[in-house]
Amino acid sequence: KIKQPTFLTNYPVEMIPLAKRNESDSSKINTVQLLVNGWELVKAYDELNNPLDQRSRLLEQQEFLKKGDKEAHPLDEDFIEAIEQGMPPTAGFGLGLDRLCMFLLNQPSIRASVFFPLMKPERED
Repeated sequence: KIKQPTFLTNYPVEMIPLAKRNESDSSKINTVQLLVNGWELVKAYDELNNPLDQRSRLLEQQEFLKKGDKEAHPLDEDFIEAIEQGMPPTAGFGLGLDRLCMFLLNQPSIRASVFFPLMKPERED
């Protein structure tokens, strides 16, 4: 298990179908992920803005969907059409605030730091 803060970079292109390919190695994508104590804290990548590559990769994802992969991305023609109109280079990241609070508060479980926990209705027996 990874204990120290660790950066993972340049995933295989199949891992994130919305991420831009690395210019030096087209089998990789421009991505970085920060793991802290084995948990993903941050994931960031350059957004894919090539409509031909995006269509190809989403069509590949359709094959994964047909095989039952619930994580696969569906084909989104409107999204591809929007990219065809012109999309500037962009990037984004996701930060797990609940996980960040878990680390800062030194909690053993994320349950203690969830900002908006789901509330189950009381059972009437």
